[in-house]
Amino acid sequence: MTKKSLKNLIEENYDNLTRTQKKIADFLLDSPDITMDMKGKYLSNILEISESSVVRFAQTIGLEGYPDLVLLINDHIKNTRTSIERLNIGYENSYNNASYYSIEEEIIALKKVRDHISKKEMSNVVNKLNSAKRIFVLGCRSSHYLASYFSFYLNFIKSNVYLLGKTEISIIEELVDVNEGDVIFTFSFPRYTKALTEILQFVKDRGAQIILLTDSENNSNAKYSDITLRVPNNILFFVDSLVVPMAVINSLIINLSLLNKQNTINSLTNMEAIWKEYDIFESNKHV
Repeated sequence: MTKKSLKNLIEENYDNLTRTQKKIADFLLDSPDITMDMKGKYLSNILEISESSVVRFAQTIGLEGYPDLVLLINDHIKNTRTSIERLNIGYENSYNNASYYSIEEEIIALKKVRDHISKKEMSNVVNKLNSAKRIFVLGCRSSHYLASYFSFYLNFIKSNVYLLGKTEISIIEELVDVNEGDVIFTFSFPRYTKALTEILQFVKDRGAQIILLTDSENNSNAKYSDITLRVPNNILFFVDSLVVPMAVINSLIINLSLLNKQNTINSLTNMEAIWKEYDIFESNKHV
């Protein structure tokens, strides 16, 4: 079930908040000074209130404690901030060493993947893809690069893979005959696009299965998916980080290829022959 966003929780409970709690609520929703993974001490200092007041605020809007509030704050930032605003969020101490900072953040996010996706979920996705009549792969904006990469390797394993959005034709027109037995593997990361919702509603109405790889249960598109894989997604300045979802789809590709080992070998053998015939790659052999 989709969890409520920070904005939803605050709006539902706003009338019951104390004056101090309303001060916190207004700051979280409207201030440009909120940061990713914001410490309670930072929030108490900038608002000149006690840290215990911050904890009580979290509990009053229905959360167990401050860590849950931090997760919602992070989601709120990712979903509402423009690229320009994201460039300035929470990196005051990182500008002088941005490259190393981004690498460290990616490593932390990769370590969290196992906390979000179980082996059973991964297995379910692999089996769903393997049994699909057709596999359509969809990603909007920067996520289209994930979709392109995923479909490129899936084509070595399965013969029924289609990348959506390659041409100027609208995506819904490409899906005009989608039906039961088809699977649409979809990437959706902040900032979420409105067009994707319309596409998924169209697909759902025609009985196709939807697999969604996203960053949050608060993604409204999760209500359309049959399987939702949730992975942590970083905001690296204004860049949409693709490292963690890339690691997940690599795992799916490997597992699906092992499930179709002979087909994969046959496909790669044919491709290697073509690459050799047309001298596609440079040789590493010394002359």
